[in-house]
Amino acid sequence: MAVYSIWESYFPPEATGEGQAVTARIWEDMTGFAGYRGHELLRDLDDPGHLLVVSRWDSRELADQVLADYAGNPNAVEANRLVDRPRRRFVAVKLPPHQAYPPEGDALDEASEGSFPASDAPSTWSREPA
Repeated sequence: MAVYSIWESYFPPEATGEGQAVTARIWEDMTGFAGYRGHELLRDLDDPGHLLVVSRWDSRELADQVLADYAGNPNAVEANRLVDRPRRRFVAVKLPPHQAYPPEGDALDEASEGSFPASDAPSTWSREPA
C-alpha cells in the first residue's frame, strides 16, 4: 500500500539557508532508494526555517527501512544538528474523498484504507509516466 512519509523541521534564523540546502540534499538522495515515488519540499511563508517534506513510498516497510539505513548519513546528521527542536516524522495514507471526514467515533473501513486510484496522485510526485 502506498504511503506518505511526512517530515517537519524547524531551523533557527541563522541556519535557515543551511537547513534548506541539507534538506534538499537528503531528498535528492532518496531518489536512489527502492520504494521512493517522489516528494514535495514546502517552506512556511511566515517562518522560512519551518520546512515540511511530503514524500510518497511504495510501502511503510520500505520507508521505514530507508529511515533506518539513512540515519547515519552525514546529511541526516547535519540536519539534526542544525534544527532547534527534533525533526518530526509521521507516516500516513491518503483517504478517499468519501472518507476524508468520517463521523466522530467511526473507524475507517479497513478494506478501503489508503486505497485510491493512481490518477489521484499529482503527476509531479510520480516517477511513473502519466
